[in-house]
Amino acid sequence: MLLSFGMMLKIINIILIIEIFALFSFLFYLRYKAYKAKKETDRWIKEVEKERKQDGENRNV
Repeated sequence: MLLSFGMMLKIINIILIIEIFALFSFLFYLRYKAYKAKKETDRWIKEVEKERKQDGENRNV
């Protein structure tokens, strides 16, 4: 079955919209993962600072 040129453009347009949506979803997922990793890193830094203060080392991390 041969599609008309206009119909092919519509199909390509729909596919591109879906791909753009998938790309942005993936980018927001990566941003969320980076945010979670930063929170975890900050938590570990605070924990290490607290342990150093308890051990008597008053140096900054």
